[in-house]
Amino acid sequence: IMNYGNKIREQLGDPLKTFRVYEIIIAIICIGLPAILRLYDSDKVYPVKVKFLHTGIITDSASNIIRDRVLPLTGNVTGIINKSNTCSCDSILPVSAMDSMQIIDKDRWCFRTSISDYAYSTNSYLFGMLLCIAAMLFIFNGAVYFKSQRSLNVNNKGKWYNVILGFSLLGVISFPHRDWPHLHYLFAMIFFFGNALVIGIFHNKKDRIKSITMAILTGGFLVLTLFKSETFTLFWGEWLSLSVIGLHVILEARRAE
Repeated sequence: IMNYGNKIREQLGDPLKTFRVYEIIIAIICIGLPAILRLYDSDKVYPVKVKFLHTGIITDSASNIIRDRVLPLTGNVTGIINKSNTCSCDSILPVSAMDSMQIIDKDRWCFRTSISDYAYSTNSYLFGMLLCIAAMLFIFNGAVYFKSQRSLNVNNKGKWYNVILGFSLLGVISFPHRDWPHLHYLFAMIFFFGNALVIGIFHNKKDRIKSITMAILTGGFLVLTLFKSETFTLFWGEWLSLSVIGLHVILEARRAE
């Protein structure tokens, strides 16, 4: 075990090998992220939000008992609000109101219409965790460029665009599309079309055709979703674009010398 640990330390001590390891991690997360979110998604309707009310004690009209916990959307519940710090659902409704809850729109393969919509799920923490890992790896990747630009044969502008792309992905996480649509789509456009520009502009001359093709595909898949096809939703455009971005990251790691 000690010998194996020493070999790992030796490999990570090499800036080139460390760079490649993190590049591959970013690529794997980008390509596999939508599949992981789909695997853990079993919601049929959007979960009821839970928040803290500044005032409110909720009583059961049948038993007149004060409840100090989160009330599910079951039973004939009515709310009487008094001064208190109680945690309750946004909507305390009778069972008949369940019919008005919004059903999640999914395609024939049970994928949602966009990757961002997985922020509104029972396992929303998974969405935040995976995207945050990808974002921080982009930012860390920029730090690697800052520190190792002399020892690695990579484009020195990578230290800037990796940081920008990483923070734009954090913006996608911080501003969910149903609550902050304008900010959310602004950061999403910066991330996806920013990657397309980076792929198309910053490349070696011998890889020009390959890079420009990937750049067109990255932006083109998203543009195709504007036609609002029931089969090719925004989700698939985002996934295909992420796959191209992941492929570019791997090729970028292989070009490092």
